[in-house]
Amino acid sequence: MRFNIADSVYSRVPDHITIDNGSFFENYNYSIGTLFPFSVRDTIKSVDIYFSESSAKRPSGVIITVWGKSFNPIERLFTTVTPEMLGNWTRFDINDVIVRPGQEVVVGWEAVGDSVSWVQGGDRSDPETVFVRPNNSNETWFFTTFANPKIRINLTGECPDITGEVNNIQNPGCGMQYGAVTVTPDDTNHSVIWPDNTLGETNTALAAGVYNVSIVDTNNCVGEIEVVLVNDGAPESQDSGIEIIQEISCNPFNDPDGNLSNDAVLAPQFTGGIPPYTFLWTGGHSTSDSAGTGHLEGLGAGTYRVTVVDNAGCKAFSEGV
Repeated sequence: MRFNIADSVYSRVPDHITIDNGSFFENYNYSIGTLFPFSVRDTIKSVDIYFSESSAKRPSGVIITVWGKSFNPIERLFTTVTPEMLGNWTRFDINDVIVRPGQEVVVGWEAVGDSVSWVQGGDRSDPETVFVRPNNSNETWFFTTFANPKIRINLTGECPDITGEVNNIQNPGCGMQYGAVTVTPDDTNHSVIWPDNTLGETNTALAAGVYNVSIVDTNNCVGEIEVVLVNDGAPESQDSGIEIIQEISCNPFNDPDGNLSNDAVLAPQFTGGIPPYTFLWTGGHSTSDSAGTGHLEGLGAGTYRVTVVDNAGCKAFSEGV
């Protein structure tokens, strides 16, 4: 099965594939729909549908429905499809539909009075595309199809802020992996997953590095906490660890041609440890203060971070700019 899932859009079809597939005709008493399973609480705000053509020059009537358990209509919208909508995604606002973890909904549509053609959004079968008979006494779908209608739902993305604290930091020696740290969720019902897939609040086999530790709640919403371990005796950063020596001179907002300059200069700011230093920058660049200032030049817009390695192989890290 194919899924396209973002923070606020949930779809079973990719945007870049559009294949003409079929039509609904007047008096066809069923709807084509797509099943959407939910693992977290969310709210459906609107529905996007891709119609390809209509038999009528005038606007065509369409009923859009959101079904819940046992195909009970939760939300129903009677609307029209105008010629200008054909061949494009069209958004239809509906009343908010709250869905809960473990719930499934089917979102579908049927034509009223004219034939309206629909397209599929993929070239593989999807057994969760269904035809629903609205007056079905058996409270089940009518039959399934292998053609994915281009239907997507727009959501609020209702994951809460997930937070925690970093405690009991023990930095490792140079080149060693006995660093330890504890990440404690603010909610005791949440779980902690480390980048090396270690489960639990404490990890005791860490080298110097920057770790993005995941905190997961009972609805599979995820928050991240950054943990930074440096080597004992390593250089120490001054402020953020990076100083901006020269800003980018022009950008699309003040350049009429829209050409970006790449002339920014950054300088690492570290003291201590055992010089000389080697600086490893975001993007794979490397500089050294034994071969110059350690500055990184010729930079465009972006976010940069640097790792400093002293002559003893000890590592420290900037906060980035």
